Amino acid sequence: MNEGRNLKVCFIIGAPHSGSTLLGLILGSHNSAFFAGEANKVSFFNDSNFEDERKFCRICGKECKIWKKVNLNDANLYVQLYELTKKSIIIDSTKNLEWISEQMKLADDSKLETCIIFLKRDVRAVMNSLLRKYPTQTIEKLIDRWNKQITGTKELFNSFRGNKIEIFYEDLASNLNFTIERLCKFLNVKYEPDMKDYYYKEHHSIGGNIGTHYLLLKAKNREEKWLLTERNEYYYRDHPLSIKIDERWKKELDKRFEKIIEERTGSLFPEFTWNN
Repeated sequence: MNEGRNLKVCFIIGAPHSGSTLLGLILGSHNSAFFAGEANKVSFFNDSNFEDERKFCRICGKECKIWKKVNLNDANLYVQLYELTKKSIIIDSTKNLEWISEQMKLADDSKLETCIIFLKRDVRAVMNSLLRKYPTQTIEKLIDRWNKQITGTKELFNSFRGNKIEIFYEDLASNLNFTIERLCKFLNVKYEPDMKDYYYKEHHSIGGNIGTHYLLLKAKNREEKWLLTERNEYYYRDHPLSIKIDERWKKELDKRFEKIIEERTGSLFPEFTWNN
C-alpha cells in the first residue's frame, strides 16, 4: 500500500527570478499544502562542511522540525514530507529540469499525482534582476542562459500529460485574489482568502528568494540582517508586507539592454512580455 496515495506533488517551473518563492509561499499557506521550496537543495544537507544556515530551512535553519527529520537515503522525498507535515499537496519550486524529470518519474512509480504550474515573468524584469545579482556578467550571457532554461522548460511543459497551467507573475501580483482562486481550482482545493497573507503562516521552505523570506520573518518580528544583501536591502527593508508588483526594470534597465533582450530572445520575446 502506498502511504502517500492521497498525495499530490505540484511543480512550479520556469526561469529563476520569476516569483516562484512568492507563489510557493502563497500556495503553501493553504491548509492542505506544504511549500518545500527548491527541494533539490536538500543535497546541501549531505555536505558536512556546509555551515551556511541560509542553505537549510529559510525560517529555522538546521534545527527545522521538518527538514531535520528527512531521511536523505530515502529517494521518495515527497512521501516523507507528506508524512511529516500531514499536508496532501507538496509544492516544489526547483528549477533544475533534470531533478524535476527524475522526481516526476519517482512520483509516477509511486502512483502519486503530479501537476505543473509554469510561472512566467516578463523577460525584461528577469534580466534586470539577474543583472543586479550578477553585475560582472554580460547581458548576452544572461540571456543565453535564460533562453536555454526556458526552451527546456517549455519542452517539459508541452510533453507533460498531466494537469498543467500557465500564469504570469505579473498577473499574480496585480490581480492577486483572482489568480489565487484560479490556482485553487487548478489544485482542486477550496479557495482560502487568507492565503495572500502568507507571512502570517508557518513555513519551512529551503532555497528561494531571500527578500521574500525576509518579509516573512519581518511579519514575525524576526528580522535578521544576514538575510538581506546590499543589492536587495534598499528594496526590501521598507517593503510593505502586502504583495505588490515588482517592476523595477522599467526604471532601472538600460534602454540598450532592452533592445538586446528583444533581439536575442527572438520568438520567445512576445511570449514572455507582459503588458497590462
